[in-house]
Amino acid sequence: MASQTRYEAGTTAKFSGTLKDHNGHAIHLHDLLTVTLRLTNAKTGKVINARSADGTETGSGGANALNSGDVTIHSSNGTIIWNIQAEDTALEDSSLDSETHVAEFVWTYSHTDFSETQTGRHTHRLQCRNYLMLCTFEDIKDMAGSISDAQMPLVEMLIEGFTDRVEKITNRKFKRVSNISEVFSPRFSKWHYRVKRYPIDSISSIVEDRLGEFTGAGAVTMDTDDYAFDGETGLVKMRFRQFYDGVNSVKITYTGGVAEDAGGVPADLRLAATRQVTYWFQRRNQIGVSQISVTRQGSTRVSDPEEFLPDVARVIDDYMPKYA
Repeated sequence: MASQTRYEAGTTAKFSGTLKDHNGHAIHLHDLLTVTLRLTNAKTGKVINARSADGTETGSGGANALNSGDVTIHSSNGTIIWNIQAEDTALEDSSLDSETHVAEFVWTYSHTDFSETQTGRHTHRLQCRNYLMLCTFEDIKDMAGSISDAQMPLVEMLIEGFTDRVEKITNRKFKRVSNISEVFSPRFSKWHYRVKRYPIDSISSIVEDRLGEFTGAGAVTMDTDDYAFDGETGLVKMRFRQFYDGVNSVKITYTGGVAEDAGGVPADLRLAATRQVTYWFQRRNQIGVSQISVTRQGSTRVSDPEEFLPDVARVIDDYMPKYA
């Protein structure tokens, strides 16, 4: 069995379920022999938050979870509750927008039907995200009018897909982040760069290092008089000279982005996201359909469900880089 849920990176949460036997009946606590929880990064395989048998990031097996390690089990009805810690959802690679962490619960139990120990297993995938969704599930419910809460995972997947696609088209990141660094490789006498998260609130530092190490004697921190920035367009410009040419030789640390929560997304962009995701949801069963036949009336061409609506495309164009 498997399940999955989306979580904000670095936050606490609660996961619950029921431990069942081979007949689908809840297992009493006194029949449980062992319960373990193993948590790993789906991409790297490294153990997260010491949730392995020996507590190391390369250890095998799972950590004891029989009323231990943030896990509690009811004495009679089989209910298991995992109090997910911030360390469980924190991104291993902070430069990413999301990671999948895989929690594997394994339990062994005794049963009168068998002479030997029985084993159960459940996998829960934590979709840990650290980016700004451009609208919310509630926005889609309000516009569509008839969406059940059970469809939230699908709707949120569509919102994530729209957000990711728009970020790639506009070559920017919308989530506001404090003191984030971006590294650039100037060549051919470059006078300016555009960071990915704008509007820019402030720049903490700009450091040049021809070796790309940004430490030691080779790292030179620019004086604030040597550069300027246009907050709205995300452009950082040199005043008196070009950036030094080199591979990964310039690091800009700054605070910027559109918003920290969907509530701060500009109205036009949030509405565009809501309209497009609602359209995708309503046509989720018509993927690849470009024509619909109507009895006695020939056929009617319909837009590809994967295409952006015309008004949505115009809004996205407004968020394209300007004044490069």
